[in-house]
Amino acid sequence: MDCTADHYTAGMLLSGAGDALGYRNQLWEYNQSGPAIHQELQELGGLKNIYVELPHWPVSDDTVLHLATAEALATGKVGEELLHEVAFRYVEGMNDMEGRKPGPSSILG
Repeated sequence: MDCTADHYTAGMLLSGAGDALGYRNQLWEYNQSGPAIHQELQELGGLKNIYVELPHWPVSDDTVLHLATAEALATGKVGEELLHEVAFRYVEGMNDMEGRKPGPSSILG
């Protein structure tokens, strides 16, 4: 892999891990209190003691669609073909929403 591919892979991986951490299986996604989240994080033993992995730390609907976008872009299609590919991947991604909370825009889109 070249450096660009390594950076892309790292970016995708870190994006998904960060999303899963912030999502915390729906518990933190809509919590607007930073201090409350930080307190819960400390009660869990702090960031160094968290292992972001299934089943307790799934990615949110945002990452499911983020991955769908990446998969569509990786096909190399352009223009209208790419738009159709993205739409197809999003429709497929909506099949992976069980236990997640996609918003109305995601569902209707």
